Amino acid sequence: MKAIPVAIGSLVVGAVIGSAVGYVSVGPPAPVSLDDVGPIAGPGIDTSAPKIVVDAPTFEFGVMQRGSKMRHNFVIRNDGTAALRLVAGRPSCKCTAFEVTSESIPAGGQAEIGLEWVAKSVPGPFRQTAPVNTNDPTRPVVELVIEGTVIEPSGLEPSVFEFGEIRAGEPATASLIYYTTKEGEIDLTAEAPSREEIAGLYDVSIEPVDASELPTPNAVDGRRVTLTSSAGLPVGPVMEWVKLRRGQNEDDEIEVPVAGRVVGDITLHGGKWNENAGVLNFGMVPSDEGAKSRLLLSAKGEHAADTRFEVLSVDPPELEVELGETVRRSDDVYHTYFTVEVPKGTRPMIHLNTPQGDDGVIRIKTTHPKSPEVVVRVRFAVTK
Repeated sequence: MKAIPVAIGSLVVGAVIGSAVGYVSVGPPAPVSLDDVGPIAGPGIDTSAPKIVVDAPTFEFGVMQRGSKMRHNFVIRNDGTAALRLVAGRPSCKCTAFEVTSESIPAGGQAEIGLEWVAKSVPGPFRQTAPVNTNDPTRPVVELVIEGTVIEPSGLEPSVFEFGEIRAGEPATASLIYYTTKEGEIDLTAEAPSREEIAGLYDVSIEPVDASELPTPNAVDGRRVTLTSSAGLPVGPVMEWVKLRRGQNEDDEIEVPVAGRVVGDITLHGGKWNENAGVLNFGMVPSDEGAKSRLLLSAKGEHAADTRFEVLSVDPPELEVELGETVRRSDDVYHTYFTVEVPKGTRPMIHLNTPQGDDGVIRIKTTHPKSPEVVVRVRFAVTK
C-alpha cells in the first residue's frame, strides 16, 4: 500500500517539471548573429547570385531645344557573385533609343546602357523612363530616367499683332518680340499685309531688343517687330497676316496673324450678317435655288448727311450687288439699303475661306472722310 503514494508523487513532480519546460520554451529566444549562422550550403546547392547597382538611375539633361538630340550612358555594376543578365524593356517614348553595351556582366564587372532622346515633345518639362529587366532576384526590373526641359529655338511674344479697337480714320500700332535661344546673329525680315484692297495701308519695322525686355529666361537675343496701320483701314474686323522670314530660306517663314476691329460712323446690319466675323454667310447654296440677303448701311455723326456709297468691285463677279436710295432717319443718322444675291443657276464654286476658295469680297467706296471704304466678305459655296 505504501507504493501508491510514491507513484503519485512521481507523477506530480513530472507534471511540474513539464510545466516548467513548457514555460521556458515560449520565452524570448537568445539573440543570434547571421554571421554565426553562415551560408546555407550543402551538396548541389548554389548560393551565388547577381546584384545590380546603379549609382545614378536618373539623369538631368537640362534645357534642350526642340528637335535636338542628347545621349547619356548609365553605368551598371554587378556587385554580386554570379553573372548579371540585362534585357532592355520598352521605353516610355518612341523617341527614346536604348542601347545595352553588354547583355551579361560578370561578377564584379560593369557595363553601360546608353539612352538617347530626341526632344520632339511640346515645350516644357519632360520625363522619360526606360526599364531594364535583370536576373537579380531582389531587383528584377530597374528603371532608368531622363529629365529636362524642352524649349523652342525661337518664339514670339505675344503670338499675334493685336490692334484691339481702332477708330476709323486713325492710325494704330501693334508690336511683338521675336526671340531666340541660340547664339548667333539674327537674320529676320518681315513682309506687311499686301492684299489688293489694303495694299499700302500697313508698314512693318524691325529693331533690336534690350536683354531686359526678352520674354523668357532662356532667350539670348531678340527683335521687336512693329506693325503700323495707316488711317485708311476699312470699317470692320481686321484679319490679316504678317510674314516673318528667318535667313534666306523662303521655306523658313512664320505667318503671324493680325487682329483688331475698325469702328466708326458707318455700320452694317442685316440677315446672314455676322458682325463679329465681318462676314455675310450664305453657307451652302443650291444652284437651282440661289440665295439673297438685304443689308443696311447706317451712317451717323456729323458727316452722315453727306455720306454716299458706291460699289467699287465684286469678287467673284457672279455675285449681284444692288445699292438702294439713302434714307434720313434722324438729324445725324442715314440708312442705305443694299442687296447681295447669289443668282439661280450660278455655276458650282467654293468661297468658304478654305484652301479650296477664299471668301467673296465686295468693296464699297464711301464719301465719308474717315471711312473711305467698307469691305463686305461673302462666304458661300454653290452646289449642283
